Amino acid sequence: MIIRIFRAVPRTGQESAYERLIRVDSVDLVRAQPGLVALYAGHAIDDDAQGEIVMVSVWEDQAAMEADMKTPLVQALVADLGELTVHGIDFRIERSSPVAR
Repeated sequence: MIIRIFRAVPRTGQESAYERLIRVDSVDLVRAQPGLVALYAGHAIDDDAQGEIVMVSVWEDQAAMEADMKTPLVQALVADLGELTVHGIDFRIERSSPVAR
């Protein structure tokens, strides 16, 4: 499995527009992608998070995650989100495997 971690801090005054793009547009778009296993969105809880929004998506494999990132709608959404942030968008990609309970 592949885990993609998306983190960004919205610019002052852009928080509600950013939240809408994440919670409505982005979630619906990503949920429709083949190969998505799970999707989580929320706010960082660190003391110095400064309103940081975090979205974690889990994919069956790297090909599915890369296909998602190549769709024109996702590319346009990422560009729109980037315009609303303080320092741009931080993406982190991790490989994962299940852990026995």
